[in-house]
Amino acid sequence: LAQTAGVDPLPWDNTIPGRSGSTVGNPLFLAGYLVVVIPVTTMYAWRSRAFFVALALQLAALAATGSRGPTLALGLGAAIGGTLIVRPRMSWRLWAPSIAVAVGLTAVMAASPNLRPPLVNRWLETGSGRVRVLIWDGVRQLFGEGGSRFWIGYGPDSLQRVFPRYYVPEIGRIEGTEAMPDRAHNEFMDTLVSAGAIGALCELMFFIAVVTSASRISDV
Repeated sequence: LAQTAGVDPLPWDNTIPGRSGSTVGNPLFLAGYLVVVIPVTTMYAWRSRAFFVALALQLAALAATGSRGPTLALGLGAAIGGTLIVRPRMSWRLWAPSIAVAVGLTAVMAASPNLRPPLVNRWLETGSGRVRVLIWDGVRQLFGEGGSRFWIGYGPDSLQRVFPRYYVPEIGRIEGTEAMPDRAHNEFMDTLVSAGAIGALCELMFFIAVVTSASRISDV
């Protein structure tokens, strides 16, 4: 917050203008840390109002990072957490249609840009959001022509070596550099590149197992 206010007494040489990174450096790293800590602070704030001050400071620091991905992750986590809280009070007849409607709306917005909120379209069509879309499209093409590599991937940290064929000049114009992308900025796609469809499926099953197991733990 001191960095945001311009009163940080320490000089940093790796800051991003308009975004705060604290002592972590990159604002994205700070935001990633905060979205893990904020749910824990929320739990304590639920039990003691004194923690609401810490929670407010953490949320303000998250906003100061200007990192969209972690902010979206926190929103999705809050939605899932809220769903797990109200699930015992909802009948299956209401629960199943709610899930179906949420999945359907998400799929429709993903397929039709005209139905997305303007803010989402602005994220995907400008700046770093546009770069991510271009990288994702390149990864899609990579695996569309990958043959057996679709199943087993290309190995850890391999995107920078296999992406040049699908590099487009628009990435360089936006980023101001011709450096080759070294990550897809998408956990599932990064796993797909390194471990293929088999590895990505294993990771997805692991995530499902974690969430399912956590939902079965009694609140003691």
